[in-house]
Amino acid sequence: MNLILHIGMGKTGTSAIQAALSSSADRLAAQGAEYLGMWFDMLDPRFRGVQNQEQFFSLPPEEMTHAADLLIEMLRARSAAGIQSFILSNEALSGKVGQMKPMINRLREAGIAVRVIGYARNPASWLPSAYVQWGCVIRLSLARCSLTRSGRVSWCIGILAYCIGIDRWATSWKSDPMTRPAIS
Repeated sequence: MNLILHIGMGKTGTSAIQAALSSSADRLAAQGAEYLGMWFDMLDPRFRGVQNQEQFFSLPPEEMTHAADLLIEMLRARSAAGIQSFILSNEALSGKVGQMKPMINRLREAGIAVRVIGYARNPASWLPSAYVQWGCVIRLSLARCSLTRSGRVSWCIGILAYCIGIDRWATSWKSDPMTRPAIS
């Protein structure tokens, strides 16, 4: 049994990947795969949506391990129907390797192969795109597309943390081929 975690980064086609996975349930099932979605709401409805994902990521290690047990139970039940590969795609995972470690360790102990896929873009094209979406559209109104100096500094620190998150996944399980991320 396999669990594929698509960890982003944002602005690398993640929304298109998620839309394609979401609209391809029959084709995935024919190949023994299932898209679980973006959130961990299959474990608890309170984790659904971007506004609630931090509740999941802030679980203490023992609760994250319990969440892994729930996920294992769910995956085993679905594998009885012939599904052997499961996909979860969420850009926020890119910066959450530390929070996810107890879950991934428990999944591995249960014999589930965990694969991590992350994509990165050349910063010269990625930063302007990220700024337009996250710096202007989301954080400010569409009518205003400028940040104060302190706002720009804060935004840049957040972007750096996001990028560093991808690298942390790549280095967390260096010697373990079962969970070694395939960062493209």
